[in-house]
Amino acid sequence: MRDQGRLVEWFDDQGYGFIQPKDTSKARVFLHIKDFAKRGPRPIVGCALEYTVAVDGKGRFAAKSVVYLNAQQTRSQSATFEQFPQTQSSKLDKMTIAILIYWLV
Repeated sequence: MRDQGRLVEWFDDQGYGFIQPKDTSKARVFLHIKDFAKRGPRPIVGCALEYTVAVDGKGRFAAKSVVYLNAQQTRSQSATFEQFPQTQSSKLDKMTIAILIYWLV
């Protein structure tokens, strides 16, 4: 069964935090960065998540197969930085081709 909640505590340098389920009578759920269903941006406190609950080796409730409910509530790692060189190289290639054609003509 999938559950929903909000990230209430996050230690980005250590890659873990805690989710408070929508039903506040339930205990907080441990979340590790490796338990996200897909690699993506780092979570921020307050983001809405959907997950399944399991009991880990330490006997605590842990979130598994975690997904973001609202993609805008995330912190991009460096998506624009990673995309920048690709767009620059394609522009550079077009410019290089244009210069070569100019020289040939």
